[in-house]
Amino acid sequence: MIRPASIHSAIFGAGLGVPLLAIMYLGWQAARLPFAPFDLFGLVVRVLPGAVVNAALEMIVGGLQTWRLGDTDDLAKSLQAAMAVALLLVVLAALGALHDALARRLSVRAAARGAATGFSLWLLLVPSGLLAGWNLGGLLWTLALCMCWGTALICIARQWAALSQSPVDTARRNFLTQLGIGLVALTALGLGLGRGLKRPEATAASPGAVPAPSDGFTPVEGTRPEVTSLPDFYRVDIKLDPPRLDANTWRLELRGAVERPVTLSYTNLTTLPSESFYATLECISNRVGGDLISTTLFTGVALRDVLALARPNPGTAEIKFVCADGYSESLPLEAALDPDTRLCYAMGGAALLPEHGFPVRLFAPHRYGMKNPKWITKIEAVADDYLGFWEQRGWSDAAWVRATSVIDVARSIGAGELEAGGIAYAGARGISKVEVRMGEGDWAEAELKSELSPLTWVVWRVTLKAGPGQHRLIVRATDGMGKLQSTRTAEAFPNGATGYHKITVRVEQEIMQ
Repeated sequence: MIRPASIHSAIFGAGLGVPLLAIMYLGWQAARLPFAPFDLFGLVVRVLPGAVVNAALEMIVGGLQTWRLGDTDDLAKSLQAAMAVALLLVVLAALGALHDALARRLSVRAAARGAATGFSLWLLLVPSGLLAGWNLGGLLWTLALCMCWGTALICIARQWAALSQSPVDTARRNFLTQLGIGLVALTALGLGLGRGLKRPEATAASPGAVPAPSDGFTPVEGTRPEVTSLPDFYRVDIKLDPPRLDANTWRLELRGAVERPVTLSYTNLTTLPSESFYATLECISNRVGGDLISTTLFTGVALRDVLALARPNPGTAEIKFVCADGYSESLPLEAALDPDTRLCYAMGGAALLPEHGFPVRLFAPHRYGMKNPKWITKIEAVADDYLGFWEQRGWSDAAWVRATSVIDVARSIGAGELEAGGIAYAGARGISKVEVRMGEGDWAEAELKSELSPLTWVVWRVTLKAGPGQHRLIVRATDGMGKLQSTRTAEAFPNGATGYHKITVRVEQEIMQ
């Protein structure tokens, strides 16, 4: 049976964790010191079996896209951040309970117990910190905070134990009240200063305005923008806190099975011949009709031109990419040499933002976003098939984009008609036709807007006859090679979602004047 004292120590451990997190947040925002919950969460995700991670990812993405509470990527990151904080609070509660159990068995001075408890917490955090790249300053900062937490826990637990011997409840109530006020005040101070002292990002310019070509019709009102604004461009990363790299010190290493190893600076890369092009990226975990898909103007250097500097050996099978966040990925050599495969250093007419992969990210045509790594620091030529981060967890190694079409909006326009609009995408294969059907009726071919480039989605619109009542709309697309998108409904794992997007629209009966 769990002793009440152990329960109290667990509560105190978690309670003291709240201002501890606030102070960590202050250091993170003001000086980019480690925020331990995010790194601990990242370590747990890495060591969990792939099946568990995939099931959690499917549940989160599926639930958010079903409920449509907002942008899937933003909500998913907020949920993961909350899970990270909760995980650390659980660890602190467990250490608090463990301290009480050990205190009854060991004759050790309180100060030593506090130091040992704090040091134990630090030892638990060190592996995730080393994986995240904490420097000596980050390690010492976290150690100091852990020791303060352990010392405070012991002091509070001892005082509570002494008060528990008294038959008078007033002293205990006063103690808890004062403790609560102190914790709230310290937490508010840490969070407030953290927000106020947050350092502005200085590694990338503000995104420029990039008007999209307007050839063709005006999309139905409510259709997503043809070019996605950078704040809305989807992000799915393996770390909650994206790397912040300095262009002056960043280097891109070309190594492995090459004739001549090469190291490029940011200036070296950005002065190579480049090209700006519109392209669409879609996450492999996106569900049919989901929002983990975006289009923007990229600027970058052909990967084959960069590889030519190092000259991969004839036996090279794949090109491997290593990233600053610990992510890794690969492409077959043939795909890496595709002229449309590019190392991109700008999006939307401006240098990449830190959250979008500054200094450089990859664009690979035909492939889902998992094959388009960010924050690249090393490129290696390898002789064997290399499985990247997500492939090691069971996702597709090829990650070919599956054709998809989405109804963004459908509405009655009177006179027994409704109009609908949306997008269709099939990677670099392009889209040749989009069709919409109402109920069990015939398929009606939609009008296609001129695509921004052969690498982007296309916007479509259609007008249909519709009587009063509810109607079920279904959309399907045919890619540029004449292949109809799959009718089979499949979840995203492991090859990407398939199936027809369907929505219900209501047409009101027209009132005769």
